[in-house]
Amino acid sequence: PIVTGLKDTAQSAVVSYKDIQDSRSSEDSALRKLVEQSDKFSLRLMAAAPGNTVVSLSLFSPVKGVVVAKFNAATGHYGVDIATSKNEAVKAAREGSIIFAGWSVEAGYVIIIQHSVNQLTVYKHNSALLKKQGDVVKAGDPVAIVGNSGDYTSGPHLHFELWNNGAPIDPEQYIQF
Repeated sequence: PIVTGLKDTAQSAVVSYKDIQDSRSSEDSALRKLVEQSDKFSLRLMAAAPGNTVVSLSLFSPVKGVVVAKFNAATGHYGVDIATSKNEAVKAAREGSIIFAGWSVEAGYVIIIQHSVNQLTVYKHNSALLKKQGDVVKAGDPVAIVGNSGDYTSGPHLHFELWNNGAPIDPEQYIQF
């Protein structure tokens, strides 16, 4: 800016804005073009598009056992059934908040945990719930006890589901039971 009216004591200054020109130099334009070109192929964390199965790999096994029914989205079986000892503790697969802890006729006692990055884990057929809605849990915290509750069960097991951005994901791709 051009300063006009400067007094000898420098106590006051008047700035004239009419003479300010906002233009880019050729060097500035060249630098902008170079940055745009070099950034074109850099890796970035991108939001998961529909069908994209970006899932955190830091998942804790909720129980140890044998998978007796595999994930099959085509048949509506959105999780895995893990046969394990009756009364074994069911543990949170990741840290998160309990968004549902209650009873369903089909699934018995159910816990649903909301995790960061748009992930949910679902734990069905429990004999008892150890947490309530609103509780915050860490990975590995006991949240329920394995059971045989609900109409859709035929013995003590855990039905475990993993959801990412509203889509069911095969838990066996990320957890070894």
